[in-house]
Amino acid sequence: MANLAGITYDVQVRDGGRWMTVDVHNSKKASILKAEDLANSARYSGVQVIAESEYIGSQVIFERTMSEPDPKPVTLVSIKKAPVCDKMVEYYQLSSRKIISRVMRNLLDQSSVTVLELLFDRSELKMFERRGAMHAQLIQQIAATQARVLEIKASERADILFRMFTQITDKALDFVDDDEGLKALKDNGFNALFECAKSLPDNEIRYYFTRNAMAKYLSEGGGWDAKINLIISAAVGNLSHESVEAVDEILSEILEGPAAIIELLGGQSDAAVANHAMIQLCEGRYPEPKNPITSIVEFNQLMARINLPLTSTSLYHQVARYLAGTKTLTREGPASD
Repeated sequence: MANLAGITYDVQVRDGGRWMTVDVHNSKKASILKAEDLANSARYSGVQVIAESEYIGSQVIFERTMSEPDPKPVTLVSIKKAPVCDKMVEYYQLSSRKIISRVMRNLLDQSSVTVLELLFDRSELKMFERRGAMHAQLIQQIAATQARVLEIKASERADILFRMFTQITDKALDFVDDDEGLKALKDNGFNALFECAKSLPDNEIRYYFTRNAMAKYLSEGGGWDAKINLIISAAVGNLSHESVEAVDEILSEILEGPAAIIELLGGQSDAAVANHAMIQLCEGRYPEPKNPITSIVEFNQLMARINLPLTSTSLYHQVARYLAGTKTLTREGPASD
């Protein structure tokens, strides 16, 4: 929808020699911010914003050219079960995000992006949809697991999920210029965000409002450790119950992936030391290193200060997955293990 001046702003990327529109805004500022984010992602050879109206026609207001990115093949990860969602808001909740995160693990790690960020970013959703086979594979894989529970055909469930993906993509446009929650979160932390949400009429609207703010806030972190540090920085003061749940929820989602764990831990001598470190972090008793290169000290302090059961579970699961595998714990091999 155009603004009062009748102008829309198309954000386009050049991929494989052709320009594609990945998002449309009615705000010049939002469109340029999105274009800058895409340009900085180093995934495209060019990014531009085109302003269009009946009065001015088409005009390029932003353009940036980069070198062609190296293609990296990405595959999806198989799953055995997935929660069945009835309402749209349930797709945004942690249980659903974690399943999507597991399936899309390789793709998410390539860009250091959470599913929470993806759900509120229309341009990213549209770009994923344009992957064609991968988009269809994601939907069909989740549909197949849910169909077994519902005792219906996988194709029936897939049709519902395809429609829901379109609705989620369209809904992301509603949040493009909604930065009130983001400002509260950045300026004063999680308590301020939830205080700001109290004026909203119902729980569902408040949920969208707070998670949109969290998603935008996370997007300001370039890597996994940077995102963890952002969450820690906003977890200030005597946190309310809602704030603790939000911190626990997003840290748990981030630490679902091994790449985030590796970034947080920094350099570890071997797997035995790394797994021991994760257990210590769960209990907030990790010994402070002399020259930390990540936010591991701040993370350990947070774990010691606040009970974060979901975050601890994600860390424990990483340890369990490694111990269940066939890799050795030390460089010396099985005898030393």
